[in-house]
Amino acid sequence: MAYVLAIIAGFVGAALGWIASGFTAMAIMQTLGAPLTANALPDTFHVFNQLGAMAGFLISIGLVLRLSGHARSMREGAQSSLVIAAALAVIFAAGSNLRLSAMEHLGLNAGARSIEFEIRLPPVIATGSSKREAQVELLTDVNQTIAQLRGGESSDDGRAILKGSVPIEFRTTQRMLVLSMPGQPQRQFKIRLAANPSRSAEFSPWHLVDFVSNLRGDRERPAVDDSFAIRYRVI
Repeated sequence: MAYVLAIIAGFVGAALGWIASGFTAMAIMQTLGAPLTANALPDTFHVFNQLGAMAGFLISIGLVLRLSGHARSMREGAQSSLVIAAALAVIFAAGSNLRLSAMEHLGLNAGARSIEFEIRLPPVIATGSSKREAQVELLTDVNQTIAQLRGGESSDDGRAILKGSVPIEFRTTQRMLVLSMPGQPQRQFKIRLAANPSRSAEFSPWHLVDFVSNLRGDRERPAVDDSFAIRYRVI
């Protein structure tokens, strides 16, 4: 029970040390004539706050153990407080790693990766309003996400390119990028990536459309046609 009280006292002491160190930092800066500017204060306070919190944590644990008779001297109390602090650090680190592993296993933390893509358009569509009204979304067996489009450019052969990116939110190999344009059937591109892909500096080769959805919503494989093509990479 004494160790539980010591840990609680340690957190209280850390909070008090954090506050006291902030006032101490301000007093030192005023004594030295240093300017108390908005740019200087955060960096200075950050260092002092961390030192003060650490000192308050260790001192409070040592005092509680000494006063409760679980440490025969302040030196022994300080040693015990260091052991407790190290044990708590290990527990917190293990818990954090376990949380991250669980989130990655469930696909809730994919390392903030995204798929950056370029869709090559036929000239007749690129010059009309369809490009401005286009929508691209990522469909998986887990979720669907609207892509963010940005200004395009021309490819080497002079054809327009629709550029954008969409976040990777779940681990899965079932990914399909769907291009929707007014007056056009939906065109679907299979994204050939691993469930948890690594970032890549180079774009993939150009891939043609894998499926086309007609007006009835039926999906069918199109005839070989390079009017539309996509390439992508993970960023």
